This record gives sequence, structure tokens and C-alpha cells, in this order.
Amino acid sequence: MIRHFRWLLFLVATMAISKFCLAADHILFLRIALSEARLFISNADGSGERALTQSGALDYNPAWSSNGDWIVFTSERRGSADLHRIHTDGTGLERLTDDPAFDAQGSLSPDDQQMVFVSHGPPEERIYGCWT
Repeated sequence: MIRHFRWLLFLVATMAISKFCLAADHILFLRIALSEARLFISNADGSGERALTQSGALDYNPAWSSNGDWIVFTSERRGSADLHRIHTDGTGLERLTDDPAFDAQGSLSPDDQQMVFVSHGPPEERIYGCWT
């Protein structure tokens, strides 16, 4: 039963969270296991699949930069949910926020110069914009 549930959860998460690059030549998706969520990228036909982030972390809410060079995502790799970015080849991992609040759902402006995200923390939920 658990094996079937995990497969269904993976399938639903992959379908719901898949994002497409503007050129539609790559697919960005995540895989969810019991204690981790990792970002993956593949060619549009499903070939050439490779992991972008390492195992053991909770990485989710990915979003492409407009030029397709960067991926902004939420990660809980350091205990608190913060925004990070990484190149599409898996290099250049960079932490963008460092706040005890839950920072998530980052999205870049069309010129990739600004980012908007949601921050959950006392006393209420806030939406922020910042330069990247």
C-alpha cells in the first residue's frame, strides 16, 4: 500500500509541478520521497534526465528565469525555508534569502533583475520584492 501511495504522490507531484522553459526544450520537475524533494531537468522528450539538486534536502517551488539560465526555488536545506537559485546545469547554487520566516514561491521579473516572493512570518503573511 505504501509503495502505491508513494508512486501516486510522485506522479501527481511531477504532473502538477512540472514547469516548461520558454523555448520548450526542457522540462523542470521535482521528485518527492518520504524525507526529501529534489529538482530534476530533462529534455522535452524526457531524455537526458539529471538531478539539479543533491539528495537529502527539501527543494521545491521551482521557477525559470526568463532567459532560461537560472532556476529560482525554495529550499529547507538549512532548517528554514529560503529562496535559492541555481544554473540549469546544476552549478552556481546561491542562497538569495536568509530569514527565519518561511520564504517561498519566488518568481523573477521578465528582465530577471527583480524577484517577488511570499514570506510567512509573524505577524502575518507578506509579499516582498527584491533585487537579484
